[in-house]
Amino acid sequence: STTSLPPSYQQFTLSLSHLFRWLSDETFNGPTHSFQCRSLPLSSLSLSLPSYFISSSHNTYLEGNQLSSKSTGKQYGRVLRTGCRCVEVDVWDGEDGLPVVWHGNTLTKKATLSTVVQY
Repeated sequence: STTSLPPSYQQFTLSLSHLFRWLSDETFNGPTHSFQCRSLPLSSLSLSLPSYFISSSHNTYLEGNQLSSKSTGKQYGRVLRTGCRCVEVDVWDGEDGLPVVWHGNTLTKKATLSTVVQY
């Protein structure tokens, strides 16, 4: 509830449903939205890193939870189409010598790197 926050902070709050709506709104977070960063001179980028929105993805290859879900390349296509520009790929040596994408030392299912990069 925003009523427990000091009045100066209440103007900066979002409900959970509004946050989800904002995060999925292509007007602000679509694949072609640049926040006009390309037109800013580098000297304008003098604020601390948390002042900038960076669309990134953690455990991108997982279709579900990080302990027992399946690794796949489908997620890469999905996040890139929705504006993500920084993805994670955990590459391990596969049992047959070919690289695999896997959330190491968990029960997640492995995917070959060649399958993942096709997406």
